[in-house]
Amino acid sequence: MICNTMPRCISETQKKSMTFIYDTGSTYLWAPLNNCSACHTTNLYTPAGSFATNGTRDSITYGSGNVAGVIFTDNVRVESGGSSVNLKMLGVDNEGSGMSGTQADGILGMTPAVSSYSNAQLLVEQLYISGKISN
Repeated sequence: MICNTMPRCISETQKKSMTFIYDTGSTYLWAPLNNCSACHTTNLYTPAGSFATNGTRDSITYGSGNVAGVIFTDNVRVESGGSSVNLKMLGVDNEGSGMSGTQADGILGMTPAVSSYSNAQLLVEQLYISGKISN
């Protein structure tokens, strides 16, 4: 029997919980921003507090659709772990129609930052580097 659970992450500034699907083919944790009129979910991320961006944009293409948005950092906590970390994320403000079947709010990338388009660190890497988890 295989059990799959969607991780829940909480923005430290919003105290808002969102669900994510693990993706072994991308690096970013991405969340739909409050200005995304075409996003598949109504649970949208509102930038505030520790949110920071320089306006750089990026996109990710999946077999079923694509997302695009602005790169930003914010303090994020995995709900079950209780540890918070400042994480580079993709704030989606444009979503392709193929993403409408997604049952989570966003995607939690689990691929190391080896591609040329992304230098984002994984949530697990950030937790380890900050000393919040050990090997």
